[in-house]
Amino acid sequence: MEGLVDFVEEPITPENFLRQRREIEDAEILVGTWGFPCGIANELAALPGLRLVLYAGGSTRGFAKPFLERDIPVVSAREVNAQVVAEFCQAQVLLANKGYFRNVRQTRDPLTAHPLVAVCGPGNRGTTVALLGYGAIGRILRKLLRPLPIDILVVDPTISEEEAATDGVRLVNLEEAFSTAQVVSNHLPDFPDLKHCLKEQHFAAMREGSTFINTGRGAQVDEAGLIGVLRARPDLTALLDVTYPEPPEAGSAFYTLPNVLVSSHIAGVIGKERDLLVETIAGDLERHLAGSPLLHAIDRAAWEGMA
Repeated sequence: MEGLVDFVEEPITPENFLRQRREIEDAEILVGTWGFPCGIANELAALPGLRLVLYAGGSTRGFAKPFLERDIPVVSAREVNAQVVAEFCQAQVLLANKGYFRNVRQTRDPLTAHPLVAVCGPGNRGTTVALLGYGAIGRILRKLLRPLPIDILVVDPTISEEEAATDGVRLVNLEEAFSTAQVVSNHLPDFPDLKHCLKEQHFAAMREGSTFINTGRGAQVDEAGLIGVLRARPDLTALLDVTYPEPPEAGSAFYTLPNVLVSSHIAGVIGKERDLLVETIAGDLERHLAGSPLLHAIDRAAWEGMA
């Protein structure tokens, strides 16, 4: 990218923005990633020369609106991040259907470690998986699971019955998703009205030996209710890549419950996967400079419903 454009020497932050404003007032392109200084998005959008925003990250909900309102294109690598998250969830779904996580817990005890005693899952043929939210991640995960004869349930009020039928999924409500599926995977958008929408009664209704996966947002879960159910139901498993707060507070039962596995928000791009983010925005930078259509610009109308 440095071979195509000139970068300012110092990254822009809320703390140094005023000092740097004169240096960047003629800037045509803004490049950012996770940690984008959302608090100065309005000021950045008002730069008179700004023509393009390139975001090497996933969700743009925290900062994109001022740019879109000024018809400044915002390019996001969200599809790359969605692919990586879906791959992470695919692995967890396949292991969960095998009963892997519960089985591993049991094999720590010599009394239940024998192959004839340790519980197995139903496997990955003819089982049911529920996807909460059918945005970019949910759709990719559905494609990844398509080769297997797994029934896919979807909870998403924005999806029509016709679209669901085309994709080979069945629309249900939260109650049916939790009470029917062997695995429930959360991909709901990060909307304020969805806080604590996944409640104690939903988890209590889960099938024997089923698994809840959360790579969405921790705040969407009634965590006290989830902890209570997990204590009462050792047959259940929770795989939590996100919590609220993140990480869980000291003393949280998430650290000690044997049927909970907490990871440190690693479902998205990590390590060498980050190269994919840069490749995505660099490609659209080249297209912008050549006057060609952008491939990864966010559609303003669709943005309102994005996670």
